Amino acid sequence: MAGERIASLNWAAKAALPAMRETAADYPDVAVTLRVLRYADGADWIVPHPTPLPAFAWVNLAAGGETGLGAALATLADAVAGTLAQEPAALAPVLILLSDGMPTDDWQAGLAALDERRRALITEVQTGLARRNEASKAIGAAKAARDDPTDL
Repeated sequence: MAGERIASLNWAAKAALPAMRETAADYPDVAVTLRVLRYADGADWIVPHPTPLPAFAWVNLAAGGETGLGAALATLADAVAGTLAQEPAALAPVLILLSDGMPTDDWQAGLAALDERRRALITEVQTGLARRNEASKAIGAAKAARDDPTDL
């Protein structure tokens, strides 16, 4: 990600936090936590541990590297499986994928690993060339298949 596109991504992430906090306040019995996974030449946790939403602060991401969507999806699949193993009664995680690039690795394998869990809701925010590429369409189709939360 470079220049204007990464700035847009960082702005969107920061701008979403107040609305997320406002919505979470309507459900005081639900503990909302956030983690951040950056994917470029691989996938690296920027915020590795679930952080309570009220204490969460967005860390600006820097541009650089490829768009390793497959590595990110596989890492998320492992994280979802670990969370659900530790907390079987937990609500389905919501995964928000932010990207401005076209996948440069085997995203199909990562999506298949995540789809096996069937306990994650996925939404995506994309800028620039990333909009409506093949991976985006597949993620959208997987999301549509899970739109009934009772199926999770």
